[in-house]
Amino acid sequence: MPEPIRLPAGTKRVKVTSIPADIADAIHPGKMGSKDTAASLRWELTRSKCEKALAEALKLGDLNATDSEGFPDVIPMGAGIEQCFISVGQFVTFAARYSVSVVIEKPQSAASAKGLPDWSLWRHIPQVKLWQAVLLSLNVDPDGLDSDYTDFDDALEATPDAIKRLRLLIANLSDRTYFRPSTLNLGDSRLHGVYLADFSRWAVSKMLWPNLPSEFVSIAGSLPTEFSKVPTARNPDVRVGKETSKNGNPTPEIRRAKRTSKAIPEKTNVIPGKLPRIEIAKLAIKAAWEIEQKTKRTASAKDVMQRLQDWAEGGNEPEVLMRAEKNKRAVSWRTVKGAEKSWDVQACGTALQRWIKSRNN
Repeated sequence: MPEPIRLPAGTKRVKVTSIPADIADAIHPGKMGSKDTAASLRWELTRSKCEKALAEALKLGDLNATDSEGFPDVIPMGAGIEQCFISVGQFVTFAARYSVSVVIEKPQSAASAKGLPDWSLWRHIPQVKLWQAVLLSLNVDPDGLDSDYTDFDDALEATPDAIKRLRLLIANLSDRTYFRPSTLNLGDSRLHGVYLADFSRWAVSKMLWPNLPSEFVSIAGSLPTEFSKVPTARNPDVRVGKETSKNGNPTPEIRRAKRTSKAIPEKTNVIPGKLPRIEIAKLAIKAAWEIEQKTKRTASAKDVMQRLQDWAEGGNEPEVLMRAEKNKRAVSWRTVKGAEKSWDVQACGTALQRWIKSRNN
């Protein structure tokens, strides 16, 4: 299986002359100029075939040549090919001919580049995945690790105490004394969601873990008022949320909501209905619910898209939103695999219709 070709974050165009060697490297990694003559020849043969196919595609117009700024260029001939570029999208399609995938790296902050969390980012992300929370408690940056693959397993195993903390967190996540209800993943418990402020308070006041990052500890102070009291031996019955009664059991209104499969009352801040699977659609439903709570009317796709664009421009929800596309009435968002996609008002409307229908069932 060929190795993926990795491009730096923000790459928009790829130089044509680098493509044949990149694909040959992906198919025959480490074989360029190898002492193994046969392996080296296979690498060179792949590069040569790819070069010819690339030139043919440019000549026939299957690939559109541009200059370094992205402006259309004439079909490159001879030395002119040295200055020729194609878009990342076309590169992905061309590489797929050879069963080679292309991965665009996630952007990293200065703190991420050093392996430390960018706390100016993480402290403003209310809910994170369990494996991310554990790494943050150990002052390890989760950015750049894709939850759809196993690379975060390596980070957990390489970090002392990470596996132990993860097991303890999973075992205690249902403790409503500390943890509010959050997103669940039926396929992998490590991908459950947890409010970072809840986890911080639990780690500090109950687990008493040593050497916690000061930035991580300070997040415990960002809890809403009704969640800010910490139970003690003298006062074990302190309520931390309106979902539970004094003895920790669900309140009557929560039990009734679960029995009838109706929306949980407004004061629980739980979004009713069935949420979509993709992250950008989930954000749209979150925006729609906030608008509905404020205006007491059903939010339109236009209103929701406007809020998503405002969030993108304000730097909110940075794990998903990348930028607003005002001219397209759309937003650019990042998938869990790090790919950039556009999501327009029409797709937003479809997601809203499905959500509203699920609330009425």
